[in-house]
Amino acid sequence: MTVDCGETDVSIEVLDGGGLRATQPGGAGFGLLGMKERVALLHGSFTAGPRAAGGFRVAATLPLPAGAR
Repeated sequence: MTVDCGETDVSIEVLDGGGLRATQPGGAGFGLLGMKERVALLHGSFTAGPRAAGGFRVAATLPLPAGAR
């Protein structure tokens, strides 16, 4: 996990190296969609998907309010 707080925004990146799953995924499957919707409400950007080297990447950039830093 990487967090970078700049002058105007904060960026968060989570990388998964891949590997085998012990169990099948469960749940309704709205986790990434929910994150994307919440980031959009804050006028940020969101990406998620497989990495070329294997594993998965989730990243979000959120604008900071004026004077927050």
